[in-house]
Formats: sequence, C-alpha cells, structure tokens
Amino acid sequence: MQLELPAADRSLHPTTPWPGALSTSKRFLILSWILGTSLLILAAFVINPGVEAQELVLIKKLRSIGHAQLHGLMLTMHRIQTPLLVLVALVAFAFPIIRRQWRLVGESAALLIGAAPLNFILKTAFHRTRPALEPLVSAHGFGFPSGHTLSAGIVVGWALCMTLRSSLAWSSRLCLGVALMGIVALVGLSRIYLGAHYVSDILASCIASACWISLCMAYCDTLRSRSLAA
Repeated sequence: MQLELPAADRSLHPTTPWPGALSTSKRFLILSWILGTSLLILAAFVINPGVEAQELVLIKKLRSIGHAQLHGLMLTMHRIQTPLLVLVALVAFAFPIIRRQWRLVGESAALLIGAAPLNFILKTAFHRTRPALEPLVSAHGFGFPSGHTLSAGIVVGWALCMTLRSSLAWSSRLCLGVALMGIVALVGLSRIYLGAHYVSDILASCIASACWISLCMAYCDTLRSRSLAA
C-alpha cells in the first residue's frame, strides 16, 4: 500500500526542492564573494613588513634543505609547467569537443583566456614587490599574486570540473583529481623555492583562481537558466 502525502505537505517531500533554496548560480556567486573577501583580507594582512620578514625565513629554510633531488625537481617544474598546463587544457578540452558541446567549449575558452588579464589587474592593484633575496630564476614585475600559480589553479580547477562531468569511474576521477592538485602544489612550491614569490603570494593565487572559476560558473549557469526559460 502506497501512502500519499497530503497536498499541503508535498513541498516537504525529499524529492522536491526546498522552498526558497538557492540556485546553483547564486551559490557560486556567494562562494566567489567569500573567496574575494578572503583575498582582500589576506592582502591587508601581508602589508605588514613583519609578515614579509617571516616569509623570507620560510623561503631560506626551504632552500636550506639542500637536497640535489629537490633542487632538480623545482628547476624541472619551472621549465615544464607551461607545456604541462597546455597539455592538461588540451586533454580537458577533448571532453566537450567529443560530445559536441560547443557552448561548453566557448565558456571554457573564456574562462581560461581570462587568466591573463586577471593576473595583470591583481598584480597592478596590490603592487607588492617580490622577495628581497636572489632568485634562482628570472622574475620580473610585482609578485602578488603568483601568475604561474594563478594560471595553474585556473587550468587545473577547470580540468577538475571537466573530470567531474565525465563518465569515468569515481576511482579514476579521484586519481585524476589528486594528480591535478599535485600539479598546482608543485608549481606553487617551485615558485617559493626559487625565490620568485612569498608563501602568501601562492595562497593568494589559489584563492583568486577559485574565485574566478566560481564567478564564471555562476555566470554560465545563469545563461543556461535563461536559455531554458526562454
């Protein structure tokens, strides 16, 4: 015997959306606001000269480890990070292209292209100099946030979204997710080790990339909702 919920109570059924529930676009918008606020708080915190002094100590301690393997890994990561990220982006682009999801291809391209102007705007706005020590690689311009880590965060974050949307088994998605996050971690660590950035520069890049992805997701979801409603 199947029980029917009274008409007045059907809105509380688990399969029915909760009244007044936030849409996906609004959730992403709130997330981007939280991340953006966190970035501003971090920027205000690192202005303190004492913070930079402490971060310089961290960089020197990291370098003092002195393992040849670590030094080689950091330099190798510096050399291959750009082609590696291009490879990740091309592989991730294959998912919507194979499925002929051209709108998703366009949205993805816009998200990735936005990384360069976003990096320029943030560096110019915060105007923070790089660590006051001899870098192991050439580094120019302002340091907050790290452009390399910001690009890695946006490319990897977008690739993670494509991975979650794929039909791969959860175990495969998990392995891919860990590998992708490892790329961001290595890029960020290499920028610190090589003396190009402070730790807070790397943290700011991760926050900024997540904020940008959230904003793009909110905008794209809004466009989809409007097209479905039309």
